[in-house]
Amino acid sequence: MATYFLWGSIGLIVLALLIGFLVGVYRGLKRSATHVLFVVASVIIAFFVTRPITDAILNVNIDYNGATMAIKDYIVQMISENLVDLSHFDSASEFIRQLPSAVASPIVFIVVMVLMFLLFEIIYLIVARISFGSKKKDFSSNKPRRIPGGLIAMAETFMFLLV
Repeated sequence: MATYFLWGSIGLIVLALLIGFLVGVYRGLKRSATHVLFVVASVIIAFFVTRPITDAILNVNIDYNGATMAIKDYIVQMISENLVDLSHFDSASEFIRQLPSAVASPIVFIVVMVLMFLLFEIIYLIVARISFGSKKKDFSSNKPRRIPGGLIAMAETFMFLLV
């Protein structure tokens, strides 16, 4: 079973890289290089915005048994009540206090990264149209350099899969 999972994962990665290469061949070098800059900017912004958003979400107050408490406090309370009371151990209690943030941060990062990617994709399309004009006119006057564009887009796809 593990062998099938391994080969299936390798197949999906190769398929994604192949699609990225073909998209880069279609775009050409200038457009692929510009696109990779926008993707890197979207990932960097998502990285720096994730922590404040996660903290804001986890600090939202909810009502529980007539008392108002933050979501992160509710999660910590549920863990300590239903699992094991680790309040006597300093490192374990600190671990439980940080657990809601550790679980929520990757989820928030993925959501914010996808939203930033979509926003920056729209901005890229506008910038590419203004800077380079239509593809047909641009490629008729300038050589599109398709293979280097494909390699840049493949590297972009690999980076996106890695993140």
